[in-house]
Amino acid sequence: MSTPLTFRPYQPSASDIVYRDKLPHRSRKGRTIFITWRLSDSLPPLAVLEESIRQAQGRWLAKENLHLCPWSQDVEKILKHQDPEKQLAYRRVSFRVREQFAAKKLGSCVLGQQAAVEALRQAIFEEEKWGSGIGDLVVCYNHVHLLMVPDGEGDLQQPMQRIKGRASRYLGLAGLVNLPKPIWQRSWFDHVVRNQHKLARIRKYIADHPVPCRDAYYKGVWT
Repeated sequence: MSTPLTFRPYQPSASDIVYRDKLPHRSRKGRTIFITWRLSDSLPPLAVLEESIRQAQGRWLAKENLHLCPWSQDVEKILKHQDPEKQLAYRRVSFRVREQFAAKKLGSCVLGQQAAVEALRQAIFEEEKWGSGIGDLVVCYNHVHLLMVPDGEGDLQQPMQRIKGRASRYLGLAGLVNLPKPIWQRSWFDHVVRNQHKLARIRKYIADHPVPCRDAYYKGVWT
């Protein structure tokens, strides 16, 4: 199915900077990225979601003894300059809140059907034709987790557009009922895996997900 992938540890440095449209971006060429995307109806109304995230962020800041306010300050920007590691931890608060809502199986949960799993797997593994490497994967009831080494400079915009576009087409062809419109949320969560310890932890996180049906979990091959 998928060719073996080589994991390369990632430590940001000045040499990672590349320019697109005269703007600096950090290249993630050859790096392993953990990606999550969701059905459009998998989360509560935006106001409820944002308030839940802000409350969780407030609790995290209080626990870390950081006197910042997520309701009135750009905390992520402040932490980026003060402590990049804390900035990453702060970002994960939002991810965890979304995961908690996803575990409640909100919305249509059409990805829990065998035909949907087969459509998603086909859409994802076809990305190998474009030069991306596919690692561990799990299709849950209303969201997908994936470890991937994107092609080129590691920019996810085009690979994710292709994957979500193919997935939408294949899900439609599968004749599934109750597909939400639009099918996917516009954005996705992504995180560069920095070391072997983080890779092992994320792979375990993917493997531990309850799967809705056969073939919903794929264990990648790593060297």
